[in-house]
Amino acid sequence: MGVADYDPVRLANGNYIDAMALVSKAVWAAVGGYDTMRTGWEDFDFWCKLAERGLWGVKVPDGPFAEYPVHSNSMIESDLARPEIFRAKLDHVERRHCWLTHVWPIPNSLREADVPIGPITGGDDRARLISLLPILRCPETGGRLAVTAEGDALMSQDGSRHWPLVLGRPLLFLGMRAPKVNSDAHLSNPLPDSALALIRSTRGLVLHLSAGGTRERYDNVIEAEAAIFRHTDLVGD
Repeated sequence: MGVADYDPVRLANGNYIDAMALVSKAVWAAVGGYDTMRTGWEDFDFWCKLAERGLWGVKVPDGPFAEYPVHSNSMIESDLARPEIFRAKLDHVERRHCWLTHVWPIPNSLREADVPIGPITGGDDRARLISLLPILRCPETGGRLAVTAEGDALMSQDGSRHWPLVLGRPLLFLGMRAPKVNSDAHLSNPLPDSALALIRSTRGLVLHLSAGGTRERYDNVIEAEAAIFRHTDLVGD
Protein backbone atom coordinates (compact mmCIF):
# COMPACT_ATOMS: atom_id res chain seq x y z
CA MET A 1 0.00 0.00 0.00
CA GLY A 2 3.02 2.30 0.16
CA VAL A 3 4.13 4.59 -2.65
CA ALA A 4 7.86 3.76 -2.58
CA ASP A 5 9.67 0.72 -3.94
CA TYR A 6 11.54 -1.40 -1.44
CA ASP A 7 14.86 0.11 -0.43
CA PRO A 8 16.42 -0.96 2.90
CA VAL A 9 18.47 2.25 3.10
CA ARG A 10 15.23 4.24 3.21
CA LEU A 11 14.31 2.50 6.48
CA ALA A 12 17.08 4.41 8.27
CA ASN A 13 14.89 7.53 8.17
CA GLY A 14 11.70 5.86 9.36
CA ASN A 15 9.14 3.25 8.43
CA TYR A 16 7.70 3.72 4.95
CA ILE A 17 6.37 0.14 4.53
CA ASP A 18 2.71 -0.45 5.27
CA ALA A 19 1.81 -3.07 7.87
CA MET A 20 -0.13 -5.05 5.27
CA ALA A 21 2.37 -7.42 3.67
CA LEU A 22 2.75 -11.05 2.66
CA VAL A 23 5.80 -12.63 4.32
CA SER A 24 7.10 -16.13 3.67
CA LYS A 25 7.23 -18.39 6.71
CA ALA A 26 10.88 -19.21 5.99
CA VAL A 27 11.84 -15.55 6.12
CA TRP A 28 9.78 -15.03 9.27
CA ALA A 29 11.65 -17.90 10.96
CA ALA A 30 15.05 -16.75 9.68
CA VAL A 31 14.85 -13.49 11.62
CA GLY A 32 13.45 -15.03 14.80
CA GLY A 33 9.84 -14.16 14.17
CA TYR A 34 7.81 -11.10 14.96
CA ASP A 35 8.65 -9.56 18.34
CA THR A 36 5.93 -8.05 20.49
CA MET A 37 7.41 -4.81 21.82
CA ARG A 38 5.94 -2.93 24.76
CA THR A 39 6.27 0.36 22.89
CA GLY A 40 4.71 -0.88 19.66
CA TRP A 41 6.09 -0.50 16.11
CA GLU A 42 6.60 -4.27 15.82
CA ASP A 43 6.20 -4.07 12.06
CA PHE A 44 9.00 -1.49 11.72
CA ASP A 45 11.24 -3.63 13.95
CA PHE A 46 10.48 -6.63 11.73
CA TRP A 47 11.38 -4.79 8.50
CA CYS A 48 14.67 -3.70 10.13
CA LYS A 49 15.51 -7.29 11.03
CA LEU A 50 14.89 -8.36 7.44
CA ALA A 51 17.16 -5.60 6.12
CA GLU A 52 19.94 -6.50 8.58
CA ARG A 53 20.00 -10.03 7.19
CA GLY A 54 20.09 -8.98 3.56
CA LEU A 55 16.52 -10.05 2.83
CA TRP A 56 14.28 -7.99 0.62
CA GLY A 57 10.76 -7.16 -0.42
CA VAL A 58 8.85 -6.04 -3.49
CA LYS A 59 6.08 -3.47 -3.75
CA VAL A 60 3.11 -4.97 -5.56
CA PRO A 61 2.68 -2.72 -8.62
CA ASP A 62 -1.12 -2.71 -8.91
CA GLY A 63 -3.78 -2.11 -6.32
CA PRO A 64 -5.01 -1.18 -3.82
CA PHE A 65 -5.85 -4.64 -2.46
CA ALA A 66 -7.13 -3.45 0.92
CA GLU A 67 -8.41 -0.35 2.65
CA TYR A 68 -7.18 0.78 6.07
CA PRO A 69 -9.23 3.44 7.88
CA VAL A 70 -7.41 5.83 10.23
CA HIS A 71 -9.59 7.68 12.73
CA SER A 72 -8.87 10.45 15.21
CA ASN A 73 -8.42 7.99 18.11
CA SER A 74 -6.13 5.58 16.25
CA MET A 75 -2.81 4.46 17.70
CA ILE A 76 -0.93 6.59 15.18
CA GLU A 77 -2.84 9.76 15.99
CA SER A 78 -2.62 9.08 19.73
CA ASP A 79 1.16 8.68 19.49
CA LEU A 80 1.57 11.96 17.63
CA ALA A 81 -0.52 13.74 20.25
CA ARG A 82 1.74 12.56 23.10
CA PRO A 83 5.39 13.53 22.47
CA GLU A 84 6.73 11.49 25.39
CA ILE A 85 5.19 8.29 24.01
CA PHE A 86 6.40 9.04 20.51
CA ARG A 87 9.94 9.71 21.74
CA ALA A 88 9.93 6.46 23.76
CA LYS A 89 9.07 4.53 20.60
CA LEU A 90 11.87 6.22 18.69
CA ASP A 91 14.41 5.56 21.43
CA HIS A 92 13.42 1.92 21.82
CA VAL A 93 13.61 1.01 18.15
CA GLU A 94 16.88 2.93 17.72
CA ARG A 95 18.43 0.94 20.58
CA ARG A 96 17.46 -2.29 18.81
CA HIS A 97 18.79 -1.07 15.45
CA CYS A 98 21.69 1.33 15.94
CA TRP A 99 21.92 2.22 12.23
CA LEU A 100 18.61 4.12 12.30
CA THR A 101 18.86 7.89 11.93
CA HIS A 102 15.28 9.10 12.21
CA VAL A 103 14.24 12.26 10.49
CA TRP A 104 10.63 11.13 10.02
CA PRO A 105 8.06 11.55 11.34
CA ILE A 106 8.61 14.25 13.95
CA PRO A 107 5.35 15.74 15.25
CA ASN A 108 4.97 19.48 15.68
CA SER A 109 5.24 19.19 19.46
CA LEU A 110 8.76 17.76 19.19
CA ARG A 111 10.16 20.46 16.93
CA GLU A 112 12.61 22.87 18.49
CA ALA A 113 10.87 25.77 16.78
CA ASP A 114 8.26 26.41 14.16
CA VAL A 115 9.67 26.13 10.67
CA PRO A 116 8.35 28.82 8.32
CA ILE A 117 6.80 26.84 5.49
CA GLY A 118 5.06 29.06 3.00
CA PRO A 119 5.28 31.01 -0.23
CA ILE A 120 8.45 32.74 -1.33
CA THR A 121 8.46 36.36 -0.27
CA GLY A 122 11.84 37.73 -1.36
CA GLY A 123 12.49 38.62 -4.99
CA ASP A 124 16.02 37.24 -4.87
CA ASP A 125 14.83 33.91 -3.44
CA ARG A 126 12.16 33.57 -6.12
CA ALA A 127 14.59 34.39 -8.92
CA ARG A 128 17.07 31.87 -7.54
CA LEU A 129 14.43 29.13 -7.33
CA ILE A 130 13.10 29.83 -10.82
CA SER A 131 16.64 29.61 -12.19
CA LEU A 132 17.04 26.16 -10.61
CA LEU A 133 13.73 24.68 -11.79
CA PRO A 134 15.04 23.47 -15.18
CA ILE A 135 17.51 21.11 -13.49
CA LEU A 136 15.46 20.04 -10.46
CA ARG A 137 13.64 16.69 -10.53
CA CYS A 138 11.09 15.06 -8.27
CA PRO A 139 12.90 12.54 -6.01
CA GLU A 140 9.97 10.15 -6.33
CA THR A 141 8.88 10.32 -9.98
CA GLY A 142 12.04 11.65 -11.62
CA GLY A 143 9.90 14.18 -13.49
CA ARG A 144 10.26 17.94 -13.74
CA LEU A 145 9.00 20.25 -11.00
CA ALA A 146 6.96 23.44 -11.11
CA VAL A 147 5.89 25.97 -8.49
CA THR A 148 2.30 25.49 -7.35
CA ALA A 149 -0.29 28.19 -7.93
CA GLU A 150 -0.15 29.07 -4.23
CA GLY A 151 3.63 29.44 -4.45
CA ASP A 152 4.25 27.42 -1.28
CA ALA A 153 5.48 24.16 -2.82
CA LEU A 154 6.89 22.44 -5.87
CA MET A 155 4.71 19.96 -7.73
CA SER A 156 5.77 17.04 -9.87
CA GLN A 157 4.89 17.12 -13.55
CA ASP A 158 2.07 14.60 -13.14
CA GLY A 159 0.67 16.43 -10.10
CA SER A 160 1.06 13.42 -7.81
CA ARG A 161 3.82 14.77 -5.54
CA HIS A 162 4.21 18.03 -3.64
CA TRP A 163 7.44 19.25 -2.03
CA PRO A 164 7.13 22.20 0.37
CA LEU A 165 9.20 25.35 0.22
CA VAL A 166 10.89 26.24 3.50
CA LEU A 167 12.18 29.81 3.53
CA GLY A 168 12.05 29.63 -0.25
CA ARG A 169 14.15 26.45 -0.44
CA PRO A 170 12.71 23.23 -1.88
CA LEU A 171 12.47 20.50 0.76
CA LEU A 172 13.32 17.46 -1.39
CA PHE A 173 14.40 15.22 1.49
CA LEU A 174 11.95 12.31 1.40
CA GLY A 175 10.20 11.99 4.75
CA MET A 176 11.68 15.09 6.38
CA ARG A 177 9.05 17.47 7.69
CA ALA A 178 11.03 20.04 9.62
CA PRO A 179 14.61 20.77 8.52
CA LYS A 180 16.82 22.54 11.02
CA VAL A 181 17.17 26.22 10.20
CA ASN A 182 20.57 27.66 11.09
CA SER A 183 21.30 31.31 11.71
CA ASP A 184 22.85 33.33 8.89
CA ALA A 185 25.69 33.99 11.32
CA HIS A 186 26.62 30.29 11.27
CA LEU A 187 29.82 29.88 9.25
CA SER A 188 31.42 26.55 8.42
CA ASN A 189 35.06 25.88 7.63
CA PRO A 190 36.24 27.98 4.67
CA LEU A 191 36.62 26.33 1.28
CA PRO A 192 40.23 25.54 0.32
CA ASP A 193 41.85 27.64 -2.38
CA SER A 194 41.79 24.68 -4.77
CA ALA A 195 38.00 24.45 -4.52
CA LEU A 196 37.58 28.20 -4.98
CA ALA A 197 39.81 28.09 -8.05
CA LEU A 198 37.69 25.28 -9.49
CA ILE A 199 34.48 27.24 -8.88
CA ARG A 200 35.85 30.39 -10.53
CA SER A 201 37.25 28.54 -13.54
CA THR A 202 34.12 26.46 -14.23
CA ARG A 203 31.74 27.90 -16.82
CA GLY A 204 28.91 25.56 -15.96
CA LEU A 205 27.22 24.69 -12.70
CA VAL A 206 28.97 23.27 -9.65
CA LEU A 207 27.18 21.12 -7.07
CA HIS A 208 28.35 21.67 -3.50
CA LEU A 209 27.12 18.78 -1.34
CA SER A 210 26.88 19.29 2.44
CA ALA A 211 27.85 22.91 1.89
CA GLY A 212 27.09 24.08 5.42
CA GLY A 213 27.34 27.80 6.11
CA THR A 214 29.46 29.17 3.27
CA ARG A 215 30.96 32.62 3.52
CA GLU A 216 30.20 33.66 -0.04
CA ARG A 217 27.52 32.73 -2.56
CA TYR A 218 28.54 32.02 -6.15
CA ASP A 219 25.96 32.21 -8.91
CA ASN A 220 27.14 28.97 -10.53
CA VAL A 221 27.27 26.94 -7.28
CA ILE A 222 24.22 24.99 -6.13
CA GLU A 223 24.41 24.30 -2.41
CA ALA A 224 22.63 21.15 -1.19
CA GLU A 225 22.26 20.36 2.49
CA ALA A 226 20.20 18.28 4.93
CA ALA A 227 19.39 21.51 6.80
CA ILE A 228 19.07 25.18 5.93
CA PHE A 229 22.11 27.44 6.10
CA ARG A 230 22.65 30.98 4.86
CA HIS A 231 23.16 30.05 1.18
CA THR A 232 21.42 26.68 0.97
CA ASP A 233 19.62 26.23 -2.37
CA LEU A 234 17.82 22.97 -1.66
CA VAL A 235 17.35 20.51 1.18
CA GLY A 236 17.92 16.90 0.18
CA ASP A 237 19.31 13.56 1.24
